[in-house]
Amino acid sequence: MHTSRSQRWRERRAQWASDFTLIDPKACDVDVIDQATAKAFIARHHYLTTYPAAQVAVGLFGRAARLEGVAVFAVPATGAVITRHTGFSDPARGCVLA
Repeated sequence: MHTSRSQRWRERRAQWASDFTLIDPKACDVDVIDQATAKAFIARHHYLTTYPAAQVAVGLFGRAARLEGVAVFAVPATGAVITRHTGFSDPARGCVLA
């Protein structure tokens, strides 16, 4: 599906998916990355320059193994977020996409 409502961030500026070619998932790799790499990427590209209380960070790598994006799975502000929305009784079993 192609939509012009998808934002992408680069150098702390929003751009829209229609400004780019569509992402080819077969041309990308995803892997766990270290916190320092994720933090530096977010500080450089995202409008929120602060880094969340991360549990794990995952990088999206494009051509030539270049880091193109980061997803950070973090500790929620309150454990109730996990128990309410997942059904887990133990909030430590979940995280939020930050």
